[in-house]
Amino acid sequence: MRKWILLLFLLSALLPAAACTPDTPDESLPVSEAASIAAPEGPYQAAQVFITPSAEITKDAYVQASVRIVDPNGVFAEINDSESTVKVRGNSTSSGAKKPYNIKLSAKKDVLGMGRAKKWCLLANMYDKTMLRNKLSYDFAAEIGMDFVSASEFVELYLNGEYRGCYLLTEALEIGETRVDLLVEENEFMLEYEPYPGYSNPISFYTSYYNLLLGFNDPTDPAPSQQRWVKDFFREAEEALATGNRERIEQYFDIGSFVDSFIVNELFKNVDYATSSTRFYIMENKLCAGPLWDLDLSSGNTDADYYTDYHNDCGNENPYASCEGLYCDKLWNGALLQYDWFVDCVRMRYTELSPAIEALTTDTAQAQNKIDALLSRYGDAIRRNYEEAGWSITAKYSDYERIPFPTYEENVEYLREWLVRRHAWLKSYFGIA
Repeated sequence: MRKWILLLFLLSALLPAAACTPDTPDESLPVSEAASIAAPEGPYQAAQVFITPSAEITKDAYVQASVRIVDPNGVFAEINDSESTVKVRGNSTSSGAKKPYNIKLSAKKDVLGMGRAKKWCLLANMYDKTMLRNKLSYDFAAEIGMDFVSASEFVELYLNGEYRGCYLLTEALEIGETRVDLLVEENEFMLEYEPYPGYSNPISFYTSYYNLLLGFNDPTDPAPSQQRWVKDFFREAEEALATGNRERIEQYFDIGSFVDSFIVNELFKNVDYATSSTRFYIMENKLCAGPLWDLDLSSGNTDADYYTDYHNDCGNENPYASCEGLYCDKLWNGALLQYDWFVDCVRMRYTELSPAIEALTTDTAQAQNKIDALLSRYGDAIRRNYEEAGWSITAKYSDYERIPFPTYEENVEYLREWLVRRHAWLKSYFGIA
C-alpha cells in the first residue's frame, strides 16, 4: 500500500543556532555528557545478525549462506534462513576493510518490524566515525514526510561466528509494496543519476535538454517501448522546466518532493548528491525526487583536500568552513532555484521544518535531541564496534572522509556543532529570522 504521510511539527522554540564563523585550527570541541558511548541506561539491546556463508563473500556474485536475525529484546520473531544468499555491496565502500553486504532471504520476511521483503542491506558506516549520519538523516527524512525512506536499525554482525561490529540494517531501495511502491506496468520507474555510463546501472540515457545521464535503477531493463516513453517524458518535462512557468512545470515535476529532497540533502550537505546514489522516480506521470540514500559522507565528514569545493577551498585547517555554501543546487535543482516561486517554496518549507531541524541537535521541552536519543538507544553497540570488533576511531579509512578527531565523543560533538552552524547559515541564506 502506498504511504502518504503528512507529519505536523508542534515543537517548542529552541536555542538559536550559532553563526558559521571562521575557527582557529586548534579550537576545542565541547563534549556533551550525552555524547558518551557508555552502555545505555535502558534495557534495549541491538539486534544480532549471524551470517554463515558457504564460500567467501565477494562483490562478484551472491553466495549461499545461513542467516539468523535475533532480537534480544524479544519484540520481533527470530529469523532463521538457511537458504539465503549474500554478497558485498557498495561502490567505494566495497573496497573497505569493514565490508558492507546485501542479503537476500529465501522468501519475504518481516525483519525487525520493517516490513516483508527478501532483500536487505547491511551498511558498515566505516567512513563515519560517529556511525550516525545515515540513520540520523533517514529518520529525519521520514519524520518530515518524505516518501519511501528506508527504515533502518542498528544491528551487530557475526560472520562465521566472529564479531564484526555494528552495522545499519536497512531496507533496500527497490520497487515493492513495502518499499518504493511503483506500478511498472503503468510506466512508473526508479532512476538514478549516473556520473558516467555503466557506473551503477546497465541501461542509461541522456536527457535531451539538460543532458543529464540517468540509469534505469528499477527495473533495470524495462521494455523498449517503456524506455521510449521515459525518454519522451523527460523531453517534455525538461522543456517545461526551461520555461519557468510554474503551472506547466508542475504538470511534470512533483514540486513538494523536490523541495523536501533539496532541503534534506542541503541541510546535511550530502557530498554524493549529483555524483552517485541520487535517485528519482516517476509516479502518476510526475517526476519525484528521492528516495534518500548514502549520507555517511555528509555533515562535514569529507576530506578538504579531496573535496575542495565542498570546503570552500579552505583546506582542513578550518573544520567548519564546509557549513557554508549551497552544494545541492545541481541537476534539475539548478534550474528550479532560478525561479523565485521555487525559492519561496523552499523558504516556507524550511521555516516550517526549523523546529525539527533544531531538535536534531538540541533538547526540546518534550524530548531529547535526536543525536543523543540515538546514542542512548544504540550506544552500547557502537562502543563494542570500536572496543571489541577493533575498528579504529582515529584511522582514516579512505581518501573521502575527514581527518577524525581523537575520541568518539569529539567526533559526535563535531557533527552536532556542524549541524547547528549549517542550520544557521541556511536560515541566513534564505532570509529566515
